[in-house]
Amino acid sequence: MSEAYLAAEALAEAPESYWSTKTTDGVSSLLAAAIEATDAVTAEKCYKKPPGDTACMKVVETAGEAYRAANAVMAELPAPTTSAAPSAKPSAAPAPPAAPMTGSGDSVLPVSIPGISALIVAYDGGSNFVVKTDTNDLLVNTIGSYKGTVAVGLDGKPVGNLIINSSGPWSVQVVPLASIEMRALPTSGTGDSVFLLGQAPGAVPFSCISCQHNVVLRFISTKSSQLLVNAIGSYSGTLFIQGYGLVVIRADEAWTMG
Repeated sequence: MSEAYLAAEALAEAPESYWSTKTTDGVSSLLAAAIEATDAVTAEKCYKKPPGDTACMKVVETAGEAYRAANAVMAELPAPTTSAAPSAKPSAAPAPPAAPMTGSGDSVLPVSIPGISALIVAYDGGSNFVVKTDTNDLLVNTIGSYKGTVAVGLDGKPVGNLIINSSGPWSVQVVPLASIEMRALPTSGTGDSVFLLGQAPGAVPFSCISCQHNVVLRFISTKSSQLLVNAIGSYSGTLFIQGYGLVVIRADEAWTMG
């Protein structure tokens, strides 16, 4: 196993008392590094590929960066062989999100998004509105006004440009993983949403009764990435979500969770 994988596993096994002593900003920072490190696990599959496999080479390169982030977090963890209280050393607050980018009509926005991030997107118009990346990740595809938060970089590919097709004014704000909003259950929202979940008990009710189109819920933890809901139209059910991680919801109406 790679060092990045081992670092992510250690973070996942951190005692609950450790997380509860951290500030919201501190926990967000720790979760960010943990999730980035877990992404590096995919590099393991690449070591069996023949030399020169370009796709695998990129994954292995990003794995090194993920490990360095996780290693910094590892220094904050209490030693697993003792029952001593967690270190009182404060965690660095995450960098604030960049200012929103605004414009009107078709545009190409140069960005630097090396890993998982959130995009806060708004559009005021009556025609088709599309936001996608230069890695062919379709983030928004709708008709009429739009306001929501979507996840980018879930495929592990760095993004250098956001491509917008629009007939009206829009705004886009990039929010790094460590600065994404932290929530506790129960919670609710409307439309596309991305947030860090501080703790999940296991059985979690989720519903979007008025939804008419796709309903998607993905949970990304230090252990795995799980597609828990992938439905069309009204949805109501109970999901198994345990621990800490990133929640990505795609919906066209109000939803509730917890």
